[in-house]
Amino acid sequence: MPKHNEIAAKISSILAANPLNIADFQPIFTEISQQLNQIIGHKLCTFTVIHPSDEYVIRLFSNQQGDYALEDTKPMVKDQWSVQVIENATPFCAATPAEMQPVLPDYQKLVDMGLGSMINIPICQNNKTIGTANLLDADGAYKNVKLTPIIKCCQLAAPIFAAYRKYNCN
Repeated sequence: MPKHNEIAAKISSILAANPLNIADFQPIFTEISQQLNQIIGHKLCTFTVIHPSDEYVIRLFSNQQGDYALEDTKPMVKDQWSVQVIENATPFCAATPAEMQPVLPDYQKLVDMGLGSMINIPICQNNKTIGTANLLDADGAYKNVKLTPIIKCCQLAAPIFAAYRKYNCN
């Protein structure tokens, strides 16, 4: 937990100085990603914020930026995943590619990258999901997962998401 307090303090400091530049937060997202790697492990970690229009999401971080560029967008789709993760603020876990397939149109690309397990954690503010943390790893990596420490770590990103939505989403 001391590391979480340190990360939260860094976020507050950056927000006080400059709430507009997502590049300033990349070291913080990297620290959160490293903490998540210690808690559960991952090969791919992304953070996506939901545009206030609820029409699309914007990628704010990826530990594999070559494949997943910053500030790329994806349309929001109303489906079983969005109801669970976005509307109900409940994490989604898939331990196999077969469990990923119904909710990911590009699941085959991920499987080809050696990613067959997935966890999506809602990032919330004022009881509303404003984004997600997305962890992917090898097939079978995310069986019998203890979500509480993962959720607490991911939730550190909430002030960044809120500031991004306020200052960068017109």
